[in-house]
Amino acid sequence: DAATERIVRYLSDLHVPINVTTVQHFRRNDGREMLAQVFLVEPEEAQAKSQSTSKRTTGYGTINQLQELADETGIGELYRGVRDGVRRIFNATSYGNTVGYYRRLDDGTSRTVMFVSAVRGETGGMGFTIHATRFGNYFGIGLEDLKALLPENLSEVTHVRSWRNSSEEERASAIGLDGHFSTVEEVAQFINGLRAAAGQ
Repeated sequence: DAATERIVRYLSDLHVPINVTTVQHFRRNDGREMLAQVFLVEPEEAQAKSQSTSKRTTGYGTINQLQELADETGIGELYRGVRDGVRRIFNATSYGNTVGYYRRLDDGTSRTVMFVSAVRGETGGMGFTIHATRFGNYFGIGLEDLKALLPENLSEVTHVRSWRNSSEEERASAIGLDGHFSTVEEVAQFINGLRAAAGQ
């Protein structure tokens, strides 16, 4: 569906080696069968993106190892600022070159609230996606207040509605924010506002 396509394209832009193939089955009049496949991201493009960081990312996987990758790609300070800044607020796990920050709930489940790339994007900064609706629910930060804590290069997105463990309400109306941090001052502004909202 459209949400899956947006997620795959977003991850592909972050150099995560991912693609989607649609396969169609045909039977000819002479009885022969054929398969046709269509790729969401052109294979050559997906391979080029993957190979652009594959040598550097071999063996990476932990949050600290991704710090080395961020250092190599020129966004080490930005990555470190977010990593250290949210350490007491969120748990973290890595997905390829991306870190997912999540919050454990009282019922034992967890909800991802933010993804951050450890690879410098085309903008020269560190890309992120924030689940604005969950930020509002967990910290009482409204959408406009959250935007004020983040860089101006934001775009509202709805692909967060398909994130794992989404409630019915989230699947219907959740809002996310895509953007990138370019300076340590932008990271600090976000972290300070988040800590204040979290009572730290």
